[in-house]
Amino acid sequence: MIMAPRFITLVFITCAASCALSSAVVATPIPEFESAIEYVQNDRPTFVISRDFDGDGDFDVALTRRDGNVAVIFLNNGQGALSLHQTVNVQVAPRGLEAGDFDDDGDLDIAVANWSTGSSSISILKNDGNANFTNVQNLMLTQAARPRAVAPLDIDNDGDLDLVSANNFGNSVGVMINNGSGVFAHVADLPNSGQPGSVHAGDLNGDGWSDIVVTNRAEDSLSVYLNDGAGNLVHLDNHYAGNAPRDEALGDIDGDGDLDVVVAAGGAGAVQVFMNNGAGEMTFFRSYQAGSIPHSVKLHDLNDDGMLDLIVADADGVNATIRLNTGGSFGGRIVEPAGGVQVFIEVADLNGDGYLDLIHVDGVLQLRVQFGAPVEVECIPADIDVNGVVNASDLAYVLATWGAGSGPADINMDGVVNGTDLAIVLSNWSSP
Repeated sequence: MIMAPRFITLVFITCAASCALSSAVVATPIPEFESAIEYVQNDRPTFVISRDFDGDGDFDVALTRRDGNVAVIFLNNGQGALSLHQTVNVQVAPRGLEAGDFDDDGDLDIAVANWSTGSSSISILKNDGNANFTNVQNLMLTQAARPRAVAPLDIDNDGDLDLVSANNFGNSVGVMINNGSGVFAHVADLPNSGQPGSVHAGDLNGDGWSDIVVTNRAEDSLSVYLNDGAGNLVHLDNHYAGNAPRDEALGDIDGDGDLDVVVAAGGAGAVQVFMNNGAGEMTFFRSYQAGSIPHSVKLHDLNDDGMLDLIVADADGVNATIRLNTGGSFGGRIVEPAGGVQVFIEVADLNGDGYLDLIHVDGVLQLRVQFGAPVEVECIPADIDVNGVVNASDLAYVLATWGAGSGPADINMDGVVNGTDLAIVLSNWSSP
C-alpha cells in the first residue's frame, strides 16, 4: 500500500482562515521534492512502474526499454537505492507494462505491451516470488494491432486477472482472458477508431464489475466502456479530451465515492478533468495548464489531507506539474524541477520515510528518482488553494462560491462568502 507523506495535517480551510486573522507561520501541506538521482539507461526507457516485486515490504521498479526489447527490474535496498536485478527479453519495441498476480501464487507478475508491427503482442513475465522473472508467454495479437499499453482487470468476475490492451494502430481494444493459471487467450478486439494509446480499469458505475477508460490520440477523445455484468465490455460514449491525449488516471477527485478521470492532453498543454455521475457517465469539468506536452498523469494524495492531487509529466520540459486538490478541484500550478523531460511518471514511497517520491523516465537515457520531503512555508492570508501565492485561482474560488456559507472561500470565517473575503484576497494579492 502506498503511504501518504507524514506532513503536519492542516486542511487548507484552516490555513486560509487562520492566516486572515493572524500572521502566524504554520506548516502548510505543500510537498517538496529533492533533486533527481539519475540511473543511466540505454535503449530509450519508455514506461515505468513501482511495486513490491520481491515481497520484502518496499517498492521496487520495473521499466521497459523500447529499443532494447527488454523489461528491466530494479530492486530497492529498503532505503530508496535501486540496483539492477534482472533484464528480461520480451518482443520488439515494448511500451507499456503493468503488474498483477496473474497465476494467483501471491506475488506480482508483469504484462508488457510490445508495439512493433511484426510482433504485436503481450508478453507475460512470471515472478518466482523473489523478483526473478521468466517470459512464459508472448501472446500474439493481430499484426497491425501495435499495443501501446496494457491494463489488468477481472473482466468476467471469475476471481483472476484478465488483460486489455490499447491497440494503437489496430484501432481497437484487445481483450485477453486468463485461464486461472496465468495463461491468456486473445478473445476479442473491441472497435475503436481513434488510435488508442492508453487504458486503465476500474469500477466506474459501482456495480462490482471492472470497466475501462481509453484515450485516443488521433480522435482527441476519451472512450468509456462499461462491463455488462456478463463479462462483456460495452462502449458507452466518447468525450472530447483535448488535443492528442496521451494518458489518463482514475480516482475519486471530488470525494463522492465514484471514480473520476483526468487526461493528459499532450497537444493542448493541459490536463482535462471529467467528473463521474456515479453511473459511469463522464462530464467535462475543466482544463488545467500542465506544461508543454503533458505525457503522463497520476492521482495521489501528496499532502496527507485525504484528497487526490494531480501529478503530471512533461515530455517537452524539465519540470513536472503538481496541483493540489482543494476540495473537488485543483489549485494553482506548482512547478517541480525534474532534471529533464519526463515521458512517464510514477509515484511511490521508495525509501519508506512516509513521503511519496517521484520516479520518471525520459524516453532517451535516464531513469530518475526524486525523494519527497515536507516544506514549511509562511501561511499567506487568502491563499485558499495553499500554493504559496494569492492569485487568480483564489479569486475565482471566492467568486464561484459567492454567497455560500462557511467553506474554503469564507476566509474570515463569518459564515458567508462575501465582499469581506474578496477584499482579503485583493489586499494580499501576490501573483499576476
